Amino acid sequence: MADPSFSTTAASGNDARLAAQLSVLGWSPERLARRLNAFAERQGRPERIHPKTPYKWVTGDRPRPPRPPWPCLTAALLSEVLHREITPSELGWPADDSQAVPADTGLIVPWDTHGTLRALRALTQAGAMDRRLFLMLLGSTATS
Repeated sequence: MADPSFSTTAASGNDARLAAQLSVLGWSPERLARRLNAFAERQGRPERIHPKTPYKWVTGDRPRPPRPPWPCLTAALLSEVLHREITPSELGWPADDSQAVPADTGLIVPWDTHGTLRALRALTQAGAMDRRLFLMLLGSTATS
């Protein structure tokens, strides 16, 4: 449900990119903050963000882009919710070197048929970079 108190008209340039994604979802910046905090917790990350911080990202009232890990976490959350890959650069932010989700996300499963199918599903639904990282890790494990 859209937040009637939030308007994307104040956003301009790069800031409008995030505002446009939030508008598609009907999310306020405060809802984005709540979802980011829950997403970070699910990923086992200790970082949390203040509920009002995304308002600064959307309105452009900030001295710099969000600090790592927030660009990658925001892109990963939006990718999950929108069911398509979103990158930090699509939101108008430089990419950071932080890892949004652990490499083994979706792969810690029981060693049985059901677990194997879940791991395969996680691998086939991963983005191209995730698959390459998985194959690199798999190769180094196999040669150990």
